[in-house]
Amino acid sequence: LLPLLPDLRACWRWSVATADAELISALDGPLYRLLRETALREGAALYEIAWEQLQIVWQENGRTLPQQTALAHLATHLGFFRLFCGDAYGARPCLEYALSELDRLHITTGRNTALAALADTLSILGQYEAAAALWQQELRTVDANANSPHLSLFLCNLGEILYHMGRLEEAQEALLRALEMDVADEPDYNVAIVLNNLGLTEVALGNFARARVLLEQSLRIRQQYTNAYRIASARRALGLLAVAEGDFARAWQQLREAQQLYEESGRLDGLGPVHVGLARAAMGEGDWETAEQQIQQALASAVQLRHVAHGLDGLWRWGELLWRVGRCDDALRLLGYVLHHSNASGFLVREIKTFLAAQQISVELLQPLDDVDWQWWVQQNPWVHV
Repeated sequence: LLPLLPDLRACWRWSVATADAELISALDGPLYRLLRETALREGAALYEIAWEQLQIVWQENGRTLPQQTALAHLATHLGFFRLFCGDAYGARPCLEYALSELDRLHITTGRNTALAALADTLSILGQYEAAAALWQQELRTVDANANSPHLSLFLCNLGEILYHMGRLEEAQEALLRALEMDVADEPDYNVAIVLNNLGLTEVALGNFARARVLLEQSLRIRQQYTNAYRIASARRALGLLAVAEGDFARAWQQLREAQQLYEESGRLDGLGPVHVGLARAAMGEGDWETAEQQIQQALASAVQLRHVAHGLDGLWRWGELLWRVGRCDDALRLLGYVLHHSNASGFLVREIKTFLAAQQISVELLQPLDDVDWQWWVQQNPWVHV
């Protein structure tokens, strides 16, 4: 489709200018898929313009069914672009509107895309309970015994959320169910996602040999696709496994390759965990300067993308580094902030508590923090430039 992009772009602008609902609906899918893979920021700009213009032209009380349908799908895709261009806060209302409209209009096409993007948005904002509730609600609507791709998808996504919540055994159970389903038309890439999520869960459970089998299988599937972002995610997972195993040379190799692939893809939302992984590897080798540099980059990425979950993870590793180099008071302040933040994931809380127990220390119990003070985060790292 790439050679068609100039023509698609021109036709799209014409369809928006003329407010032709049927033409917009016909062009929306191909244009969204192409821009999603090749030009996220251009996609965001085109869809922002379309969203603003069509909401004005198509007055709410007089919208036809084709216009309502076109707006619902447009909102889904605009939400996706906002999300992966670093505006999770702006993505959420778009995706909530899209999901509400698709349900009201009884439209199933594109619904899972909106649902998955909304769950990703909630996870990025650190609202894991709400994300899990979305998938649990969907599972209640699907026959538990049905051998359907929907069930596999829902289980996979629920498993990923449970992993972040620190409910590892439940995550493992959901992902194993998804993996064991023999869905005839299941795309290989969906299987790769299940394998990747299950592999990371096994890493967290300490089952490294099992994790390697799963993650290498996921990588082999992803390498069939000419998509740098997908391969980067697999390389990143293998790098995090190597960190957990203490094989820091392998970790550097995998994570550096993942970083290069993310940058090549233009999807920078995956870079935060790469930098955190590199920082952990550097700390494992006692290279405090490099660890500091990588944490700086992780926090810079989180602040730029307004990625709450990645930001809290970066601050936790910043606190760990400060402790290891003897700045204990600063470390405890940071760890207390992260530990008692209302958006801290269960997995993150579990890791911090394990670290504190190993050091035989504790942090003062603070009131849970509900907001995200981005300026405070920047001040913890004076090298971040927003």
